[in-house]
Amino acid sequence: MLQIRLMEEVKYKIMNMETFKKISINGRLAYSIYCLKLFIKEKFIEFSDNQELLFILNEISEGLNEKYPENFEQKITELSPNSILDSHPDNNFKKYTFFKTSELESFKVLYNNLPQSVIEIIDSVIELALCNIYKNTGEYSECTFNELLYIFQILKREKFNLPIIPNVIMNSSFNQNNGWGNSIKLPAL
Repeated sequence: MLQIRLMEEVKYKIMNMETFKKISINGRLAYSIYCLKLFIKEKFIEFSDNQELLFILNEISEGLNEKYPENFEQKITELSPNSILDSHPDNNFKKYTFFKTSELESFKVLYNNLPQSVIEIIDSVIELALCNIYKNTGEYSECTFNELLYIFQILKREKFNLPIIPNVIMNSSFNQNNGWGNSIKLPAL
């Protein structure tokens, strides 16, 4: 039901959303990061050269390899806005494994200054990267497809037109590597 609602709400002239069922999980992740970078560059230029944000996006991009790097899941979970902005008393940066407390505090300042739409997209990109790690991809990886549609919905709400899908992403087929596709190098902006 959610998938049908999202597909009806997210209609773009440049492509058919069904196209993304044929694109690998890595391709979907690459496209979501590509869209996020373009969205920030177009709508929030003041953040486009922010070193912390670039670092976070590069860490997420590590998932575009054929095999996820060691500790990838834990690392990007620690970087997620949901984790860093969690105000629960048990959320103590000293318990985090991969980043210094000073780095996490810096990311927290960044997230507190980013527009909510960017925060939502970062969280969704991370969810897209992780949702099929421990489960079968099925016919087309419904969870990554739905997460991608949710990202598109946010971009549509922000009046951002989806860019044309770069060939390197279009050529990353869901038939490759059990749905994950091959390694992808993100296109330059």
